[in-house]
Formats: sequence, structure tokens, C-alpha cells
Amino acid sequence: MLHKFLFILVLLQEEKDFETFSENYSIHSILNIIFFLTRKKMFAEIEAGHFEDASPLPEETKLKVDIPLGTIINGYQFLEMIGSGASADVYKVRHTRFGSIYCAKVMTIKSKQESENRMQQKFDVELQSLMKLDHPNIIRLYDYFCNESIFVIILEYCSGGTLADEIARSDGGLNECRLEEIIQQLLSAVAYAHSEGVVHRDIKPENVLIDAFGRAKLADFGISAIQAKIGDVDEMSTNRMCSILYAPPELLKRIPHNERAADIWSLGQTFLECYTGEPVFEGTKSDVIRSILIGNFAIPVGGNFMIEKLVRKMTSLDPSERPTAEQLLGDVNIQTKTKIRPQYKSLGVLPPLASSKKDSPMSIRSSMIFQIKKKNLRRKSINFTFKE
Repeated sequence: MLHKFLFILVLLQEEKDFETFSENYSIHSILNIIFFLTRKKMFAEIEAGHFEDASPLPEETKLKVDIPLGTIINGYQFLEMIGSGASADVYKVRHTRFGSIYCAKVMTIKSKQESENRMQQKFDVELQSLMKLDHPNIIRLYDYFCNESIFVIILEYCSGGTLADEIARSDGGLNECRLEEIIQQLLSAVAYAHSEGVVHRDIKPENVLIDAFGRAKLADFGISAIQAKIGDVDEMSTNRMCSILYAPPELLKRIPHNERAADIWSLGQTFLECYTGEPVFEGTKSDVIRSILIGNFAIPVGGNFMIEKLVRKMTSLDPSERPTAEQLLGDVNIQTKTKIRPQYKSLGVLPPLASSKKDSPMSIRSSMIFQIKKKNLRRKSINFTFKE
């Protein structure tokens, strides 16, 4: 092991731009050193089109299902299509018996060899665990079933669009109060899911829905892996090719990685996009991959220090240096509680409320009326006596 390490050091001495590299990036492990030595070869492969993740998503993997509106399947009436992706279509549906509105995610079963029952049993364990997730900032999964060549997942319906829509409507990013609210809600959702042993694998603004009350709800927890298995394709091609802007470097390198730490990276990039109001990475796919692998992206400074510090921690190139969602949530809660609030001038001391029924305004008024009536009765009594 020692002689390998010494060999690496010799190679580092021969590397011309190592000094420049070391000034800009801290090397925390032998793995990072090895990656630095091989990055030029990797970039050459990207440019040559040999890096799998740099290739466009093949058209044949786009799984489409046309369900005529008004169709009733398993007690759900399909009302309208509200979204369409590479491997699934999303419909607004109504339960014919109870009238409740839901969201239906429809995926085509590419493998024809398995029966409906077998396909459903294949995902029972995963989907049952997802159905147990109960958090105010996570989209609920209510039902799932197979019908001929399609697999349908019934989810909570949100009418407020996506976080991506909200970012697009903003002028240079979400305002500070709204962003802090989003950060707190999503960190709470991810911390809860991770504590339940569930990872997301595809966090991005498009997968954050907004309900009628403005609450952010994380959608598609664990669904990407199921979509890949149903479509009989590689999860990387169905999921991460569409979400490459939020993919962590360790995933792009296709090395074993901590999926919870990968979620933290993606969530950090989502927060950064909310903060700036625009995508973090731009350019061709190979440019984006190169930028992610070397951490070539800017975090604005001079704005909200708490948010900037939070994003910097979450997007560390070293997965082991990224805090857990629970730790981040704790930091955010502490920062929010200790935040300096605006001072308001005192309006003065109001008079104390009546301490007893006897001194209350109503009792005083009643007493005065009684005294007036008493005087009138006395006057009448005097007059009556005089007449006699």
C-alpha cells in the first residue's frame, strides 16, 4: 500500500498543473488524488463521446402511453394529462366512488414476459415502504396496480405547480423568507425519509410540488428506481440523464457511493437554483459534467450568509464532508431562532383588565342604571306621600 502511495506522489510531482490545482481545491483522500490524475483521460472520453452519461437519451427509451380521457381503470377516471416525461405520463384522476382527486403516474411495462400479478408482487415491498411515508412535505402514495401493459401509481394531487415553475416566475430567485421556508420544509422531508431508510435519487425543482396552501412537497421518492425496472432499462439513463444538472460527481464517476450524501448534493443544487433564479450549470452536456466533476460552479457571496454557507456544505466534492439532512435541519432551525428580529416601538402600557366581575364595565353600567331607577322610584314615592 505504501509503495503505491509513493508512486502516486512521484506522478503528482510530474504533473505540471498540480500546483495550480492544489491552490484551488483541497485533496482530502487518496481517491481524490487518483481521480485528479485520471481526470484528463476522462475529459478526453467525454469529448470523444465515450462517456456514457454524455450521450443523449435514446428515443427508443421514451415510454409513452395514450389513455383516452374519461377512461376508467381500477376505479379511477382519467380527467386530463398534466405532465409527460421520458418514462412516464402523469394524469389528474378522480376516484369514481369517493370523488377524491389524485395524480396517476402511468408507466409502460416494457418486459412482456411477466404477468400482471408477478409485476405487482415484484414491487410490493418497495411500494409498501413508500406508502408508509407520512410527512407534510412528502407527496403521499395511496395506491398502485397493473393493468395490461401499464403500471399505475396513485399519488397525492397538488394544484400549485412545481418549484421549477415558481423559480421561473421569480425575478432573480425566490425572496429570502420564501426560500428559508422552502429550505426548512425540504430538509425536514429528506431527514424524515432518510430516517425511514428511504432515499430519493432524483431531487430537483421539477420533483418538488406546491400545494394549494403554498407548502413544498417532495415527489417521486424512490420512484426512479422502480421506473427503471419497469422500463427494463438502466436507471442512470432514465433518471439521471434527465437530471444531470443535479447529479453528484460520485454518481457520474459510477463508483459506489452513499445515496443519502447524493441526495444532499442534489438538494443543495436545488437550493442554489432557488437562490439565484437560474440553473447552476450551463453549456453542453460534456461541459456540465466537467464542471460537476471539478466543482466548477459559483456560490454567490454577500447575500444571505446562512443560505450560502448551507449550500457550500451540501455541495462539497467529498461526499463524506456533506452533513446529513438531520444535521442541516438542526443548523437551519438554530439560525432561524437566533435571527435578529426587527424592533418595534412600544405603544405604551394599556390599562389592566378588570380583575373581577364587580369592577367590569358591564357591572358598572348596570350599577348606574340601578341607581337612576332607584332615584326615580324615590321621587315617585315622595310625590305620592305629598298628595296624600
